[in-house]
Amino acid sequence: MARPISMALPDVIRPGLQVVFCGTAVSRKSSRLSAYYAGPGNQFWPILNRVGLTPQQLAPNEYVHLLDYGIGLTDLCKARSGSDRDVGTGSFDVPRLTALLEAHRPRILAFNGKAAAQAALGRKVDYGPQPEPLAGVLVFVLPSTSGAARRTWDEGRWRELAKACKPLARKGTTGLPEALDALRAFAGGTSPTGTIASIQTQLQEKTRRQVSNFLARQAITDDLLTSALLVKDMASQIDVTVHAVGILLSLPYILEPGERIELLSLGAGNTPGGHDLVTDMRIAEFKFTRWRGRDAGRQNHLFVDLFNLASADTDKLRCLYVVGIEAPLRFLEGRRSVASVLGKHATVATRFQRLHGEKYATVGDYYRSVADRVEIIDLGGCFRRRANSPAASCRSFIGSCSNATRRSSRGRAPSISTLIVPCVSCAS
Repeated sequence: MARPISMALPDVIRPGLQVVFCGTAVSRKSSRLSAYYAGPGNQFWPILNRVGLTPQQLAPNEYVHLLDYGIGLTDLCKARSGSDRDVGTGSFDVPRLTALLEAHRPRILAFNGKAAAQAALGRKVDYGPQPEPLAGVLVFVLPSTSGAARRTWDEGRWRELAKACKPLARKGTTGLPEALDALRAFAGGTSPTGTIASIQTQLQEKTRRQVSNFLARQAITDDLLTSALLVKDMASQIDVTVHAVGILLSLPYILEPGERIELLSLGAGNTPGGHDLVTDMRIAEFKFTRWRGRDAGRQNHLFVDLFNLASADTDKLRCLYVVGIEAPLRFLEGRRSVASVLGKHATVATRFQRLHGEKYATVGDYYRSVADRVEIIDLGGCFRRRANSPAASCRSFIGSCSNATRRSSRGRAPSISTLIVPCVSCAS
């Protein structure tokens, strides 16, 4: 019999991973031990090491370290544990998997077994790479590592997946400081663009032997490529770090006295509640970004957050925190079409269509209908003052925003100017 759980094993996920493995559901033993693939005879951890995806065999309870090697984990069902037969296909949450892929954009989604793949893709599958992506992500189907599936085991398919993955930065080889030094040396104290343009000119009319000699003299080696890949991988985590640290620094100022946190998501999509912050008084989303030009991608994500807050089934306050309010408001009050904004958010677009049909053609049409329900609050003044002023000045600023929030909770939505003025005065 399947056992209900409350996400005993969280998704192991961040943006830009090489591969995310997806199973059906955690086994009873994995749920009990809070460790992925901990069942008797499961080959998951040994095969990762044998095919070279990890430099050593990790233990099931070391699953979080997979992120060090560009690997993530999830399951189709996070609400129950047990065997595939116990859990049942009715518990599989394909929309949740799709949203996870859209939010984090891994390079490859690898299903650990045909059962998960067929449920997610809605058709029979063969092992190996699949002809069509899921949510824009390449799909690979692997023989199950479960001890109960040894009859269909084929290590060759796992080796095929390992070859499809780009070279991964391994622990104990090139560290970030060494990688940065290698890239600085390659750039020669200028920009990489200038160095590359110079190389292009120098290699014109050169033969294979001359090219090889040039690469050796310039120290353009496999190690340089590995260094560049490592820095690229680390850079992909910067947005996640900014998001997490920004929220953490905001919490002491935005929470009311006595207000208690119920759920906190420091990385997008990591909590069952679906919001960055859920307390006993409010639900909230945070956007720590600098707006420049048209900012189509930032606009899209801002609108998704606004819609998720506005459509939430709750009586709590709904707060959308931003850094700098002019550009977000200009977009939200504008005439960009809802269809273009949700064009790359298929799951959200389906929900929006189901709730509103064709009622709202533009972002401005929709925003005006929910402006009295969702408060947009500028944190920019607070963060500008943190660098030069005592915390008290920030408390004063946030206190002003909190007062506006309390007025809204009594049934009168604060005006935009009510929310902006405290921030401007704090920054002046």
